[in-house]
Amino acid sequence: MIRRIVSLFLPNITLKKLVVFIVISFVIFSIFSGVFFGILIISLYNPDDVKNLRYLAIPEPTRVYDRNGRLISELFVERRIPVSFNQISRNVINAFIAVEDEDFFYHRGISIPRIVKAMIKNILSGRIREGASTITQQLAKRIYTSGDRNIFRKIVEMWYALQIEKEYSKQEIMEIYLNQIYFGYGAYGVETASRIYFGKSVSSLDVAEAALLAAIPKGPHLYSPFVNVPNAQKRQYLVLKRMASLGFVSESEVDRLYSEFWSKYLPRVDTLKLNVVNNQQVAPFFVEYVRQVIAKMFGDEAVYKSGYRVYTTIDLDKQIAAEKYVLKYRDIAQRGYEEITSQAIRANQHYVDLIWSISELIPILKVKTSSRIMETKKSLKDLYYITFLISEMYGSEKIRANSQSLFLSISETKVKENRIECALVSIDSKNGYVEAMVGGSEFSPLNRFNRAIQAKRQLGSTFKPFLYSAGIDAKLITSATAFVDEPIEYRFAGRVWSPKNYEGDYVGQVTLRDALRLSLNIVSVKVLDRIGLGILRNYTKKFFDLSDEDTVKFVSSMASALGIVEVSPLELAVATTVFPRGGTRVQPVMILRIEDKYGRVVRDLTKEIDRSPVQVISPQTAFIVTSMMRDAVNRGTGAMVRSVGFYGDVAGKTGTTSYWRDAWFIGFTGDGLVTAIWYGFDKSTISMGRGMVGGRIAAPAFGEYMRDIYRNRTVPSIDIPYQSGISSAEICEESGKLATPLCNKVRVEYFLTGTEPTDKCDIHLKDYAKTKDEDILKFEEKKDKDFLKSDDFSDFRDDYLKF
Repeated sequence: MIRRIVSLFLPNITLKKLVVFIVISFVIFSIFSGVFFGILIISLYNPDDVKNLRYLAIPEPTRVYDRNGRLISELFVERRIPVSFNQISRNVINAFIAVEDEDFFYHRGISIPRIVKAMIKNILSGRIREGASTITQQLAKRIYTSGDRNIFRKIVEMWYALQIEKEYSKQEIMEIYLNQIYFGYGAYGVETASRIYFGKSVSSLDVAEAALLAAIPKGPHLYSPFVNVPNAQKRQYLVLKRMASLGFVSESEVDRLYSEFWSKYLPRVDTLKLNVVNNQQVAPFFVEYVRQVIAKMFGDEAVYKSGYRVYTTIDLDKQIAAEKYVLKYRDIAQRGYEEITSQAIRANQHYVDLIWSISELIPILKVKTSSRIMETKKSLKDLYYITFLISEMYGSEKIRANSQSLFLSISETKVKENRIECALVSIDSKNGYVEAMVGGSEFSPLNRFNRAIQAKRQLGSTFKPFLYSAGIDAKLITSATAFVDEPIEYRFAGRVWSPKNYEGDYVGQVTLRDALRLSLNIVSVKVLDRIGLGILRNYTKKFFDLSDEDTVKFVSSMASALGIVEVSPLELAVATTVFPRGGTRVQPVMILRIEDKYGRVVRDLTKEIDRSPVQVISPQTAFIVTSMMRDAVNRGTGAMVRSVGFYGDVAGKTGTTSYWRDAWFIGFTGDGLVTAIWYGFDKSTISMGRGMVGGRIAAPAFGEYMRDIYRNRTVPSIDIPYQSGISSAEICEESGKLATPLCNKVRVEYFLTGTEPTDKCDIHLKDYAKTKDEDILKFEEKKDKDFLKSDDFSDFRDDYLKF
């Protein structure tokens, strides 16, 4: 037939010559094509890329460790745990060879018999039914090509496969391949996949488990046992059969292995799947901070692929406890806010009902519900009765009922949308190491704002220790200085400012120590009035490391005494380190060092930070103010620290801003651990509700946190070192002056040398004198001459005259 066709169209050419011509032409075409594609590939692709195959194929995550070397988190695009060839079960290697490339250990990157076999099958079927790629080709395809299905991509893949085989051993190629392939659920590599699907390391997988693992990569969405059990079963059975055909397992064992595996595995699927879904990260806000630092240093890609080991200052035990209790009291605060607000809504619903009635009856008014209920109440009080009459005339009772239920529904939904946030920072004042950090209630792509570092909020009464420190250090006041707590007014620019205490009541004459203990605002204002804005600016700048502009902004009026300074919880914690450090401020440290994946130190951040201490106040002032802050916890607004079961030595201060917008607690223990806790809304204008004060929600969170971290060890006593410069004296707790035998309440008070009181208490002397005068008059009225001449009266008179 062929001869006839040839003789018909090419009568002068024999069949033999035609065959020779075709062969020569094919060879020449192949040579030219090979040269062309070879030059093209070499020009576009660098053979040196093959030497970086391990780095390209197995990008290692950045691992974040705590100060004790415990893993906190991993930063990765792909969830991967690399393992060596010797760490992989032989069953797994056999399973992948059986299903992917049975000639793997014999070919040199490409398999000509497989190519021919696949070509014939695909031609006969009229479509692509079988691939011819070896494991080496699959590796080259994943790393060096885009995966497009065309002849050029295939040539590039084959070229790289040949280069890989020249550069690496079969064991190395298999190791890289098994560490690189995807198994679903974000898992790359056999080790991660084994832990997800079987809950154990790949080194201990048996034959059936290995067969299922090898079945998944062909299509994780089709053959994963977490997604489609029937498909996974069919594919695993196929792998087992192929393993049997290659002698890796006996044919008679296949069915037994298959049935025994699924009878034990199916009951565990839900548990294994749940473990993957519920894999929550510890310290997410802190880890995000670390990620940003690494990205700034080395670039975004390096964060996820370079295998950096970041050793931080976080103490994992403290971090876990901090998250537990800060979030516990956040939830308590949230429930309290919703309850308080719901009560207010229901108490004023008839006024909002009035608005809706008007809007229904008189549409042109376009009246809508206002969240400012109290203002609405005042402006519409007179209209309520008129609207009632109108509603009766028009029969609009149904309208009012509907408006009421609608208002309640909308309002209560809005209340739940308002989410109270929180933050915590614990810092070791000895070295500045940040040991725990909570940046918010829940980390998510929409909630990455780290309130511990980024949120700037007013301090409220937590500013009082810094204010009092300024006055004591400047020797203008002492802890025994007495002030009268009473209503006061300040006039400026035609306006009157009348500061008030939190409860709105006043206690009369009180010493500075008790004013801090009770957190009296009036006394703070009087302290500032005495020391002046200039001195407060100077100390505030040093405490909080503020710029000149911010210092003037925050310390510009008498209201500055009430804590209008806006700082982050981290900045508050750093400022508070001044007290346990004996007057110096330390710089915070969060990252100790960064190592590459081979353990070489890339950056030592402890050497890059200026560690020289900044003197803020004298050690003597730090000692005195610390003793005052102890009282604030033991007998003052911070007493809730004790009520939750923490009895170790601690000094601290609560804080609440106007209208309960912020609730604070700052405190420190004898080993120098300083902790700042904050609660509030991200929007600073929203109130958490009456009673949501620092002593109610932040102080108990601090107490439970401290109770947990000191559970198995003794809390050391707070010891502020000072060489000299402090004296002590017994004073009257009421007057702040030197105590006399007539004073009912006496305590030992500490003073900077030279600031001790010199006057004796005269409050109780006057009372005593008044009493004695009355007694003498009585004696004279009785004209008891015998008594007046007696020794008893002489003693009485001498005792009286002493005062």
